[in-house]
Amino acid sequence: MLPLLLLRADAQVLRNALRPLVPEKDLGPVIDRLLANASSPDGLADLRSDLEARGEVFSTVLALQANGANRPADRGTSTQNRPAPSPRIRPAADGDVTQEWTARVVAELHRRATIEGWHTPAGGERGIVLRWPGDVAPTDVEEWLGGAPDQQEAERLRETIRGGAAFDWTWGAASLVMAAEQAVAGEQDFLARVWELARVLALSALSAHAFRAVRAAQRDRERPFMALDAGPAHHALLNGWRDLPKDRQPHKTPIVDGWAEILAPTQQVRLQLDVRELPERIIHAVRAWRGWQGLRHWAALHRLLTTEGRTGFVRWKLEAHMDALGYSDRARRDDSVRKVVADEVEALTRLELAIYHRSGELRMRGPVLSITQRAEAIHDSEWALEGLVLAIHPALYEGVRDRDGTLGSLWAPAPADLARIDHVRHPYALALGLILPIRWRWDLAKGRECVTLTGQGLLETAGIKFDPNKPGRAWTSLERDLTELQRVEGLGEVRWEQGGERTLAGRCHLYPPQWVRDRLIHHLPPVEPPPAPSILTGSELRAWRRSKGWTQVQTARALGVGTRSVIRAEADPDAELGRAIEEAIARLSGR
Repeated sequence: MLPLLLLRADAQVLRNALRPLVPEKDLGPVIDRLLANASSPDGLADLRSDLEARGEVFSTVLALQANGANRPADRGTSTQNRPAPSPRIRPAADGDVTQEWTARVVAELHRRATIEGWHTPAGGERGIVLRWPGDVAPTDVEEWLGGAPDQQEAERLRETIRGGAAFDWTWGAASLVMAAEQAVAGEQDFLARVWELARVLALSALSAHAFRAVRAAQRDRERPFMALDAGPAHHALLNGWRDLPKDRQPHKTPIVDGWAEILAPTQQVRLQLDVRELPERIIHAVRAWRGWQGLRHWAALHRLLTTEGRTGFVRWKLEAHMDALGYSDRARRDDSVRKVVADEVEALTRLELAIYHRSGELRMRGPVLSITQRAEAIHDSEWALEGLVLAIHPALYEGVRDRDGTLGSLWAPAPADLARIDHVRHPYALALGLILPIRWRWDLAKGRECVTLTGQGLLETAGIKFDPNKPGRAWTSLERDLTELQRVEGLGEVRWEQGGERTLAGRCHLYPPQWVRDRLIHHLPPVEPPPAPSILTGSELRAWRRSKGWTQVQTARALGVGTRSVIRAEADPDAELGRAIEEAIARLSGR
């Protein structure tokens, strides 16, 4: 097969080929995506007849050149005006000699391709088909090449792209051979010229694939996400939380000095509840929090901490929390649903996290979430929680953000939609979705690109009970929830070692999705929209408006709401703002 139609799907081969075109900071994400989209050996076998036909076109053009016959006409150039081929590079017009010469040219291309690292995939290897992708505009690639490290190489590619040869292979093959006829110094010069033009053709197609990969990486940088602390305290809390009894029945727990020990996943991390003067509604909320919906609320809080807080403090609002959970408009209007959600979040403010040294000495103790401000509203003649200013325990957030709100040194990305996973249908996807990002962070720091667990370890990490009498149930639940986690792009490839699938001793490799690799391996920072102004009440709206020097009419026009809406909001200084104004402020701030 003719070289430069296919490129071996190998990271080093791609790195060598792309280095003149792709800035160093983008090379890793681009190579990852090209490898992910490479054709399998079976796929290449299906393409082989097409690729061999393309090679036949090239060989035919060479044979025509060798015999001095008319070649395909250049665009805008007649055959009569084209210089005749040099006699020093054209063999006699004998069929056997012509075939031998054509084979020699192709062999020379193979030799040069091997020397320069343009390796064709061998049998059983994956490969990248070097033809122009149909969804990429040539003008976009030309513009993108303006930032290439090697501008001399980039200009050659731009000329090839503008001439049309890069995305019409038959025309390109004919064009490069006819251009090579200009070399009159002998056969070696002709071969060198053919090789150079063939290489530029292949590199033009590869540059289009690289541009498409860069574009995909940029979209992934803008992907909504949540930042999780990847420290051992948070990991221990999530593991212990996962293992709590999931029924709503009372369970006995040790009580010392009015504090009930809810969770003690390790000797260094303990979760306690102050049961003195504890309201009945909070007791019920703690029982609910103990279930899978507790992990879902935790994910929603981290989504808000990522988008609104960014310093460990967040202006928590019930509407925003229900939005993070993906609740429907009907559920949001249901006062009973609102009350349950508010109580379950408030239950977290009653829990205290204690961190101990290995010696047993208390190092740090404080609420999981502490309240610094509270907002309530009347629903059905009863006061109901609507908003809080919350601060998360430092041990559960210290790796996520620096003091100025920039991302810290020990955080792990999880998908924004994790909190929207149905905790009834897919409870184990929630546990895996919160724990795996932390494990990826730890394993990638050790040079491992995936988390590898035995079947038993994977079931335990997900929180699935294994019944040896009914093993199929556990594996079905696991596969269903792994698929759900992949759906929200919280998990990449899942690969069992041969013969190990659905066995406790089998080994399973869990890979992060590409956008997570970009952040953890290639250190591409996410593009975060600016946080919306922290405006919770009518009085804060007034202060914000006045800081901009706006009248109420100007504010309404800027927000795209009615003037009366602004007037009504400011008339009740302690009341929470309506959803329409909150969304308008978020839109105005570019979020």
